[in-house]
Amino acid sequence: MRITFAEIDLNALRQNFQLAKKATNGKGVISIVKANAYGHGIIQVSKTLVEEGTNYLGVGFLEEGLLLRRRGFTIPILVLGGVLFSQVRQFLKNDLEITISSLGLAYSVNRQAEKFGSKAKIHLKFDTGMNRIGINHTKAKFVISKIKTLKNIELVGIYSHLAVSEEVDSDYTKLQVERFEQIKKDAEEVGVEPNFYHIANSGGLVNNQNSVFNLVRTGLMLYGISPVQEKSETLDLKPVMAFKSKVVFLKEVDEGEGISYGLTFHTKQKTKIATIPVGYGDGYTRLLSNKSEVLIRGKRFPVVGTICMDQFMVDVGLDSEVQIGDEVVLYGKQGDEEISIQEIADLAGTIPYEITCWLARRVPRVYKK
Repeated sequence: MRITFAEIDLNALRQNFQLAKKATNGKGVISIVKANAYGHGIIQVSKTLVEEGTNYLGVGFLEEGLLLRRRGFTIPILVLGGVLFSQVRQFLKNDLEITISSLGLAYSVNRQAEKFGSKAKIHLKFDTGMNRIGINHTKAKFVISKIKTLKNIELVGIYSHLAVSEEVDSDYTKLQVERFEQIKKDAEEVGVEPNFYHIANSGGLVNNQNSVFNLVRTGLMLYGISPVQEKSETLDLKPVMAFKSKVVFLKEVDEGEGISYGLTFHTKQKTKIATIPVGYGDGYTRLLSNKSEVLIRGKRFPVVGTICMDQFMVDVGLDSEVQIGDEVVLYGKQGDEEISIQEIADLAGTIPYEITCWLARRVPRVYKK
């Protein structure tokens, strides 16, 4: 196996799921495993979450749902992304639940389902302020009344998406929840009772209990990352992913020498430089060049020079005991030290989701059970 790998702690995943489930106060949970389970590995992660009792799996695209079906998953699966007419037959054949974000798509799905002698399971998505996909919330009563007349459609759920759920006490989140509550009232007035209403994601679950209806979409918090930085220490989430490698080369470098492409770092004194066989081709972004640190022998050392496609360099100092073959932790724990994914995201100027999703497929995932 490659000496660079991602260690995935399935026990931490289990603990995080149970914490999220408890926070719902008995509501259903749809575990989000899109984008290869945020980089953690969709098959092993999904298997673990099903064992723990998730009610649903949520994926981004048809192909992710098909992969899970081919691997034997029989649990309800909701495809959250947009759908084209040409894909509908595959949804029907594989019992995948469809996000309907326009009345026209609903009519098309109904026709296809009738043609194949089946009934399409759908979740009707309304836009309450995200302005991505979904039917405008002001048209809810009209649209739901039309959906009610379609004989080959089963309206399983109605949902929406929060735009700023990570913000504590957000007025905009409150507005979106109010709009969603009105959608629920509209459905009741036209005599429609779907199984599920869902708007809360991880941030909504943590920040706004009013956003919790009878199904919650948990994503980021499953993977041990707080959806709300201000509450990260109180949530007791356990990081699921650690990124590790080893030192493969060491050399002494004189004062004033440039390191890596572009010579963006020059040594301030004579030192030792360690080479680590990881690069942006693995998902360790160039944005971390001359910014991030790694853990070796339980101590932090700075990344120096430009991160390459397959390698980067670390200044370990002349007096360190670092040796070729030593474990290197890019993020995760080593001894009493820890580099969090949130820290890496802050240094790269992005969000934790992107850090884990960047992890390339050429990096093996090793599962701790």
